[in-house]
This record gives sequence, C-alpha cells and structure tokens, in this order.
Amino acid sequence: MPDVSAALAALTLLVPAAPGESPAPTRDGHPPLAHFADIQLLGSLGGSYTEARGVNDAGQIVGFSFDAHGRRRAFFWDAGTGIIDLNNYLSGSDASQWTLRSAEAINNTGQIVGTGWRVTSAQTITAAFSLTLPNRVFCPADRTGPAGYPDGYVNIADLNDFLESYAIESAPGYTGPLTCDYAGPAGPSPDGRVSIHDLNYYISIWVVSQGPCN
Repeated sequence: MPDVSAALAALTLLVPAAPGESPAPTRDGHPPLAHFADIQLLGSLGGSYTEARGVNDAGQIVGFSFDAHGRRRAFFWDAGTGIIDLNNYLSGSDASQWTLRSAEAINNTGQIVGTGWRVTSAQTITAAFSLTLPNRVFCPADRTGPAGYPDGYVNIADLNDFLESYAIESAPGYTGPLTCDYAGPAGPSPDGRVSIHDLNYYISIWVVSQGPCN
C-alpha cells in the first residue's frame, strides 16, 4: 500500500507559507532553501578549462584558465572587465622572465598572489608572485601616457599605441604577450588571440572614454 504520510509530507514542501509563517521544515528538520543560488559564468581565455581559486569582498575573482594555445595562464575577473590574462599586464624584464600560471588569492585592496614560471640565468623555476593590477585594467582604453605607461587619461596617444601593438600582435605566427586581446566572436571577452574583433571593440571604447578615467 502506498505510504500516504510520506506523500503528504512531500506535498507540504510545495505549498508556500502564509505571510508571517516560517517555511515548512523538511523531513530532516532543516527549512527548505528559499531560492536557488545565482551562477556567474566567468568565461575562459580561449581554452576548454577554467578554475576559480580566490575571491574578495568586491566579487573580484582570480584563478587559472587555458588559452587558445593550450597554455595555462593566471586570470583576473570582475563584472566590469570580464576575464583577463594577468600576463598581459607584465612589462619589461618581468614580461621576459615570468609566465604567471595561477592566481591563488586576491585581497580587498586588489593585491593578487599566485605561482608561475620564472626564467633565471641557469634554469626555469616555479616561484610565487604578488602583483597589483594597473589602472588600465579598469579604464581599458588608457594604454599609455607621456612617461610610457597609463596616465589616467584617454586621448589620441592611446589609440596610436593600440594600433601599433595591434599590427604586431595580429600578425600570423605571433606568440608574445597579448596587450590587444579585448574581445572575440562571442563579445567583449578575451579569446587568446588578436583579431578584427579587438580592433572594433577598442575603437568603440576609445570613442566613449576620451578624457580622464572615472
């Protein structure tokens, strides 16, 4: 004979509580969830695997993702920038000596720690790193200034810098750092390569961003 009491108990979970009443408890004594969690898709750097490793109170997330060439890369994500390869923000000797492979944590001031490969005079070693992202992450049209780095102001110098770098990074066979990877076929999210999508996207944000960064 069917277990009528069990069926009735299950049905009570489907009936919403009246105003002022607590939700009916489940059979193990715990109240049912009021709603489901919201899932945020972080995207990828062009590959087929992404893993989140840390998050701060602002909802900024770090971890690692594989790019379109199968390389494991450390990433940063927030709602304004989307997912970005931290290696794109290395310059000078850091760019030639380091490959940031995984970001493990980010604090509330934006400091990121993780691990990567570092080339020394004798060998390549796995080493820990700490970095703070430059302002141009949050004002992406700001690429350069009088001193050769982002200056908090978007003008014609930034457009020229992008076009010069775009000509190099979009060339067949180029495998160096990608400073122009802003978008892909799916929209404004880096895809591990530099193409006409990046050119169109950068020009669109440069047009509306001219002047001081907010």
